[in-house]
Amino acid sequence: AAAAVASVVLESRVSPGPAVSQIVDVIEKCDSGAYLSSVAKLDHPRPSLGQHIQSWLPKSTYLANLTPEPRIRAAHKGVEPKAGDNSIFLVGAAADSPHLAAVASATGRSNPQAVPPLADVKRTYGAKGVEFVAIPAMLPPPAPMGPRCRSCGQSVRAGRCTFCCTYQAP
Repeated sequence: AAAAVASVVLESRVSPGPAVSQIVDVIEKCDSGAYLSSVAKLDHPRPSLGQHIQSWLPKSTYLANLTPEPRIRAAHKGVEPKAGDNSIFLVGAAADSPHLAAVASATGRSNPQAVPPLADVKRTYGAKGVEFVAIPAMLPPPAPMGPRCRSCGQSVRAGRCTFCCTYQAP
């Protein structure tokens, strides 16, 4: 998720300090995770005992959300389509993968775009599946410029430089 968000933000040609701040803001608004065939070997987010046991049954599928909040739910239930949602919905799968429609239905999003997987899902999550991320289509404007860092001159947010990460005395 972070790599996809960073590439979108950096294309907007914002200076480094505000870009870092904007990337953090956008990641907090993303819906990301994995569509998995099992949660038996998953440790984050931690499945309940019932989910762990059910995942041993054939044809069980789960959504393991990492952002905006870590959680697991059965994917076969699906959700209502998100009205007015025009986020950029990326799925790490081949264009002809049956996972595209399945993850779109399970997340309530439409128009999934297939992208090459960034990591081996089975090695990362302990089960077969695909990763996904929904990035808000409208990026929030960069945070207003606050005080400047004494080290690098970029903006300071909450007492810490968003670019060089040095703490600033009040």
